[in-house]
Amino acid sequence: MILPGGATLTVTPVEFESTPPPDGSPVAFSGFPLNNGAPISAVGFVAGYENTDLGAFTVLVDRSNWPGASGSPIYLQNGRVIGIVLGRGIGDATGLTYGRVARFVRELLPAAQPQPTK
Repeated sequence: MILPGGATLTVTPVEFESTPPPDGSPVAFSGFPLNNGAPISAVGFVAGYENTDLGAFTVLVDRSNWPGASGSPIYLQNGRVIGIVLGRGIGDATGLTYGRVARFVRELLPAAQPQPTK
């Protein structure tokens, strides 16, 4: 893709990590905070996993996020995505980031694809 001014941009497909990494694994998340045109990244560690009432696992990262971070990818050093940011902890959970694990994100993607016309 050629951008204005002649710069080029290479698009790399997202790769999901189907097996959640163990507690203590280094991860990062990147996104566009509210009212900011440039992305920022934060680095943390997997603090654990939480099973919700829907049976879906939530990954907990020991780093707080910023307003507008929801939907940001949570990824490993190799770039593989382990989840997406859902929100940040409040009260006793202040300083944590909550994310949906990649397995559940991956299950939603085929449903979002346009269906071919017959």
